[in-house]
Amino acid sequence: MKLQPRQQLLDIWKAVARASLDGDRWAWGGRDGSNSISDTEQLLCLMFPASELTAFKIDVPDETAEDVLDALSTLGDSVEVPKRLIRVISEYLDTYTDDLGRPVFAGGSYFKSSEPGQEPTKEQQALDVVDSFSMSVTLMLSVLGFLKVFRRSVRREELLREILDVEQRAAKRLSAAMVNLLRSFTINAFEPGSAAGRALIRSVNQTGSPDRRVIEELQRQLTGVRAGLRDLTIGSAQVDLDNPTCCSNAAGAGASSRARPRWRPTSTSGRSPKGRRPTCRSCISPSSR
Repeated sequence: MKLQPRQQLLDIWKAVARASLDGDRWAWGGRDGSNSISDTEQLLCLMFPASELTAFKIDVPDETAEDVLDALSTLGDSVEVPKRLIRVISEYLDTYTDDLGRPVFAGGSYFKSSEPGQEPTKEQQALDVVDSFSMSVTLMLSVLGFLKVFRRSVRREELLREILDVEQRAAKRLSAAMVNLLRSFTINAFEPGSAAGRALIRSVNQTGSPDRRVIEELQRQLTGVRAGLRDLTIGSAQVDLDNPTCCSNAAGAGASSRARPRWRPTSTSGRSPKGRRPTCRSCISPSSR
């Protein structure tokens, strides 16, 4: 089988560009409709390769490759493509910013109920979701890199002001996503002989080795991780990681922990209603809160 990654990526771009335009308007929404995850993924299909792969860059109009222009011809020429993407990114940031100017990471239509025939409530759909935090970090980094390079070739004051506005809002969303992502995880330390410890050993021990050897090997491999986790004390209680016999795990925001702080939003840290925790995408019941 002959692999052609460049051509395959160009084909993806062509399909995304074709599917994303409804006349002259950008068409949002994936299989679950428009939400902060699906819309981020849609933009990432274009922005991530453009920012990471030199051959796919679109931020210097005079240097855009011909096959890239052909794949994105639906969006315009080498000058119009980046300008259109700036408008689309601005629309995305407008959509996922609330009336108080705080970034929104709600799951919305991304959530599905575990109860047949029922839909998540509006309150549940308004819950922030870890997937949105993590992908927003990647997208905003791609956007900021793209804008930084593209503005060097821009002379029109109006377009420069538009780029500056998008840059500021993208940086704000990046900061909010990073803070929320950090606060969405909890560290739990436990003894190897506890129920959690035995479950971890069973999961790790795929060769039937003695438990003591498994524990020693696990501790050896996690030495660097344990050392780094000691520094993660922002907004959280201190966890005992100094005992070499202890095990630990880092759980996503769907897990419950008394050590996790209640999130209190600030003007730059994103939106998460008082008393609510961000959630993972795991199925939620309409009766849950």
